[in-house]
Order: sequence, then structure tokens, then C-alpha cells
Amino acid sequence: MTKVNHVYILNIYAYVILILGIYGGEYSNITTKRVREMIRTPDIIPNNLRNIREMKGKTMDETATALGINRSYMSILENAKANMSGETALKIIEYFDSSFAALFGQQGVMKLPYTTETLKTQPTKILLTKEEYQQFQAGDIIKAVKLVEQEFKKLDLPIDLADIEEISSEPVDGSNKVIVSIKATISEPTEEIGEFDMNLSSNMDLDLYRALKDKEFKNNEYFNVYFIENFLGIDKEQVQEAIGLTEKGYYEIFEAEKKISVKLMWRLVKFFKVPLEMIMNVDLYKKKFI
Repeated sequence: MTKVNHVYILNIYAYVILILGIYGGEYSNITTKRVREMIRTPDIIPNNLRNIREMKGKTMDETATALGINRSYMSILENAKANMSGETALKIIEYFDSSFAALFGQQGVMKLPYTTETLKTQPTKILLTKEEYQQFQAGDIIKAVKLVEQEFKKLDLPIDLADIEEISSEPVDGSNKVIVSIKATISEPTEEIGEFDMNLSSNMDLDLYRALKDKEFKNNEYFNVYFIENFLGIDKEQVQEAIGLTEKGYYEIFEAEKKISVKLMWRLVKFFKVPLEMIMNVDLYKKKFI
């Protein structure tokens, strides 16, 4: 039995659906459990953009122009109808000479919508070439996933695969194909309302704060996460679980190969309990992405 728990399996579910009609892999024996404990995060994080703008004496039009966004989108952000991008958040912080905590920190507890995930585990079958099957077993299925992603886009599937385990395999006579029986763990979202402590300046980890205050970012070091992990005596798996990243996503974000979202910024601050500006080399990040 081969256990495959790899970032690239996230899209293999499209491949599963693609062949269900061919090989009869109907949903059955479904079991359900709660997804691992990621820091609960509001669907839309409230911000103080309007208050900061008015306090600085700026109009909506001139602020929107300075940020490179249109006025209608500016209004959406000020009324917390959508999350701003990480880039926009950093532009706002720079423009108003502010901070992440000042932009997003709120007083006390707020009741806000959030989304939880439920994991459903079920057996099914997928069809792979022998080469793809070898990559599948090795946990290196980049080439197979490229094919899968194409079908994923066509099928517009809303469900995300969290894990996959091979049960058995059977070659297809007269071809280079392999039918692989798997147990797929699928993630489904559920919307709820919950209470959130939105204060980003309270309950700081003072020991970590002091350690980071005396530390300078190294050349081309976009985040202090590795240092923080060592200081706190935690491993990357704990960080991945808490902030909701796969192994691949962890490296993509912290090596600045992928842009960071406001939600992820917020979770980093809540998890490490220090200002974002101590976790993230904002100046270097802006040079690359803004």
C-alpha cells in the first residue's frame, strides 16, 4: 500500500472525476471528520482603511489613485465587502506610513462569518499511464498533474482533495495504462458565524519580540519564519497546519516564489504573536512584487 501525501495531489481529484463514468468509481462508504486545526480566520478581515484615510486628510479619489486602484474598488475595501490583496495592503501601509496592526487590528471580540472544512473519505479509481503511476508512487506527479489541471479547469470542480492513499493497482491489458484504486480524502467547505479576537497588538510573545527586535534580515531573506521556528522550538509541519499551507505552499510563500494574501498575513501574526513587520521583510518583498 502506497501513501501519497503530496502537494500535487490537490488537483488529482479532477482526474478521479474524469474517469468515474468509465470505471464505475461511485461515491460509497463515505466517512466524515473535521479538517486539521488551522487558525480560524474570518472570511473577510475587517480593516481601518477609511479611518486611517480620513485621519490623514486624504480623499477617496486621491487615495485610490495613489494605490493604483479604482474608486469603486476602494469603496468595496473601505466597507469590508471583500478582502484586499496582500499587495494592496502593503501599498496602503506604505502610503499612510502605518502598520499591519493599525490597518487590520480591531478592539475586542467580533462576530464574523468564517468557513470551516469537512473531510470526506471515500474509495474510487483513477486511470494513469505507467509513467504517471511511477511518479504517483514516488510522490512526484508534476507531469500527471499538468494533465489533471487541464481537466480540472474544464470541469470547474469546487471540491479540493486533501489526501490520497493507494489501495491497489491493476494494469490494463494491451495498453500502457494502470487502473489505481485509491482512498481519496476530499475537503468540503461549510459557512459558519464565530467570535474572533481581532486585537493584533495584545498577547504579544515578548521573548520572541525581543529576539526579533535585535535580529536583522539577511540578504534575500523575505521572512523570519525559519528563525522563529528554531526560537520557539516548533517544526515546519506545525506552522503549515496552523496557517493552512501545504509543504509546497510553505516554500513558495516563504521563499517569495508566490504572493502572500492578507488572510495568510493575519494568520502569521495571530500564530507567532509578533508584528507582521518582524515576520516579513516588507521592503524586500515590495521590491519583488510591487
